[in-house]
Amino acid sequence: MGQQSAVDRAAMKQAADDIDASANIIKGLQSQLEGHKQQVRSAWEGNASMAFESVFNRFNEDFGKVLRALEGMHQSLVQTKITYESKEEMSEQAVNKVQSLLNGTT
Repeated sequence: MGQQSAVDRAAMKQAADDIDASANIIKGLQSQLEGHKQQVRSAWEGNASMAFESVFNRFNEDFGKVLRALEGMHQSLVQTKITYESKEEMSEQAVNKVQSLLNGTT
């Protein structure tokens, strides 16, 4: 049983790390896209340019939503791991106390 919980904690940490790494990659891509958009827009004027800007801004807002969702998942996994470890520690202390009482070594 103890071995299974160790695997769960490791899996939670790995999942949080993977989500964090993915979010960082996405942030980099978002930054690159913004740079490319700036280049394109610097020499482009007119209605088509304005329409592109509008669509790009909506796309960028959605990009931000994805990033916020990933960050929320990361925070939830980290907090769940912390809570899990804390409760596991409290349970272990309670078991040790009961064991001490049963052995008469309080």
